[in-house]
Amino acid sequence: AVVSTQSTGCRQMDERCGFTPGEPWFWPPPDQPGEEDEEEEEEWWQPDDTTLLPSLNNYLRYTHYYCVWCGTKYTDTEDMASHCPGPEQENHEEEETDFGDL
Repeated sequence: AVVSTQSTGCRQMDERCGFTPGEPWFWPPPDQPGEEDEEEEEEWWQPDDTTLLPSLNNYLRYTHYYCVWCGTKYTDTEDMASHCPGPEQENHEEEETDFGDL
């Protein structure tokens, strides 16, 4: 579900900017409604999520200044560096507070 959401967002941002995808699998697989002839269907290859997620995240981050973990599109690298805690999901997790023995 995460990859599907990110790839759809990637396609929307790319199309707004007039870009083609950095890799074909960055966009969701093309829909081919009404085509039932399997011989004409193209093979759609997509890497597994553990490969695709970091690549897609980096593409969105450095091409569109979009952080998937913040859910925010920044204006530029400086804006992102000032307001985003980092490129990894772990950077965005709130630290647990240890109140000890209150």
